[in-house]
Amino acid sequence: MTKKYITLITLLAFLAASIFANGNQDEGSKNDNSMDKEVTLELLIDATYISGNDGFTNALNKAQEMSGIKLNISQYPGDQFENVLRTKLATGNAGDIFICSYGLNVMPAEFYAPLDGPWASKITSVTKPSSIRPSDGALVKVPFSGQSNFGLIYNKEVLKKAGVSLPMKDFSEFTAACEAIKKTGVTPIVVPNGENWTAQIFLLSSLTGYYSNNMDITRKLSRNEMKPQDIPELVQFWKNAAALVEMGYVNDNYMSTMQADGEKAVAEGTAAFMCMIDGSYGNISKAYPDKIDDLGMTTTPLWDDEKDGMVLTNPSALFISVPKSSENIDKAQDFINVMISEPVMKEYYSVVPGAMPYDDMGFDLPANSWNKEMRTYSETITPLSDWSNNPFNGELLLNPLWGDFNLQVQSLFAGLPAEKAVEAWYKKYSQDAKAKGLSGF
Repeated sequence: MTKKYITLITLLAFLAASIFANGNQDEGSKNDNSMDKEVTLELLIDATYISGNDGFTNALNKAQEMSGIKLNISQYPGDQFENVLRTKLATGNAGDIFICSYGLNVMPAEFYAPLDGPWASKITSVTKPSSIRPSDGALVKVPFSGQSNFGLIYNKEVLKKAGVSLPMKDFSEFTAACEAIKKTGVTPIVVPNGENWTAQIFLLSSLTGYYSNNMDITRKLSRNEMKPQDIPELVQFWKNAAALVEMGYVNDNYMSTMQADGEKAVAEGTAAFMCMIDGSYGNISKAYPDKIDDLGMTTTPLWDDEKDGMVLTNPSALFISVPKSSENIDKAQDFINVMISEPVMKEYYSVVPGAMPYDDMGFDLPANSWNKEMRTYSETITPLSDWSNNPFNGELLLNPLWGDFNLQVQSLFAGLPAEKAVEAWYKKYSQDAKAKGLSGF
């Protein structure tokens, strides 16, 4: 082989190696670029959480800014979101992140992705049970909003004028207070029963003390060895709630009254009480900023026996979760870690103050005056969560027995006799429990 041919072959080999090397380098550059490519996550949320709520909007914007992760936010009407989310989870079409208040007894927990982060071990004992999937102990719900109080929002001036002192120790004191208020010409209680979730707060904020003091009954109910309609003391709570209407203490148009109407009535003093969640604090602060200091929150004494009294202190109301069908679980986890940080949480809590659902985070967040008042009551009255979220000896015994509780209580206020409402509740929750294969059902 001549020297000319050897030189030509060497040159061709060199060119081939260069082309191959450049090709690999280009491919490597493409891979690097794809890794750095901006990710957009789809977030599903109830529109009422962010409509007019600057705190939530600011928090989501801050988290996007800090993480570099963009959100495509899909909002759904409040009265549709539960069914939409349940369907999307079941069909693997629930985006990458969703924020909701629904318990794992309402949503299909098997479709949630397990989550973890530096915040996980700091979730408070009140909220932690609501974050855990019972079937495997996985943490699937990350608390964001403050631990909530449910109770009677009240107008301080109206109660002062009527000579009402707080807290009221039992149902007889509650009705006596309503009678005194009625004599002043003010509606004692505004009930926004035009919405299907509001009336239930009367019983959610009053029943747990009875269950806690009667653990044998509570265990038997959880195993279907007893039915609630066969327990006179339990049915009496429902009768007491209905009696508020029968005794003329509730606004006449309560079947068409909405939450915003009730907030207006109690803020302006045309009604004395409204049984509600502390989330109304933010609503009233924005709509009636000059009235918010005139309002407080106290317990809901539907109990006849003072020993069954309670201060409802519930887990965080809003949780962040990731569907296991997401193709961006790691990025969603990264985004959540940023959400549970001081800069982001301060954006929310500065607008919606509350009791942070984490301990020892190294920073404090604003709490509202209602939370502080309820905390004062809990020094002498037992603090408990609502019956479906309350751990009884460490177990969420009653969590599976939801049975469209909100709709049953709404029907109670619509005129269904207490015994019939309790029977309807049992029928629904026993059917649901049987479908889930729960022992005893």
